[in-house]
Amino acid sequence: MTFTYAINNDIGKIRLYTGDVTEGAGVRVDGSNFSDEELTLLLTQEDSDWHRAVAAVCEVLSIEWARIADVTVGPRKETLSGVSKRYGAMASSFRSQFGGGGANTAFAVGLVREDGYSEAAS
Repeated sequence: MTFTYAINNDIGKIRLYTGDVTEGAGVRVDGSNFSDEELTLLLTQEDSDWHRAVAAVCEVLSIEWARIADVTVGPRKETLSGVSKRYGAMASSFRSQFGGGGANTAFAVGLVREDGYSEAAS
């Protein structure tokens, strides 16, 4: 799995628009980066259109971040589900501008727990 960042190619453009530009400090839930191979796969699925590949990356990120629970400990609250919503909105914006999706679009529904002990979320 490789990481490269140069804005003179499509992989670099995808990284720029998704903020995945610093190796070791990525945009994924665990702080990792997308690999060049993953971005190449998404680019291929989106008919080599880097704008549409940006939308696909945002869709993947929205799905990944949807799995993270909102956490409240005392007066502190982290609303991590909002990250998923923002990536979803970014994906929708890119899709409305540049098209794509359809048969190549993954769809998943994530369960977001309001707390770590919710019976409804089991």
